[in-house]
Amino acid sequence: MVYHKASHTGSGRSSQPLAGQPPACAASVTGIAEVSPLGAQVAGLTVDAAIREDARLDHEFNNEGCLPALGTAAVAALEDLDAQLLQNEIDRATQLSSGWTGNLADDIADHSPAQSIKVKRKL
Repeated sequence: MVYHKASHTGSGRSSQPLAGQPPACAASVTGIAEVSPLGAQVAGLTVDAAIREDARLDHEFNNEGCLPALGTAAVAALEDLDAQLLQNEIDRATQLSSGWTGNLADDIADHSPAQSIKVKRKL
């Protein structure tokens, strides 16, 4: 393991910069790219359009939720579908109950576990 000690100058002061301060001799990196002025302008406009689109979607989501606004025709169609689903459930329940005698209490009593026990005890 190598431990580094702060180097000192001849006057007793540290040669290391203070915390948060850049060093006296900082390295810098330079990049060179060949981009035409038109290409740079198109790239800038593309980024600007993406930022605007993102902001628009954020605004719509925050103000209206994630579902689109429905027109009156769409709402009416959904109400019709809901009514049809309810009618289908009613029809199915009616078909299933067609064998009942009309007196629900008697039908339940005839098929209850207590009735089955009484019948078995008589045998």
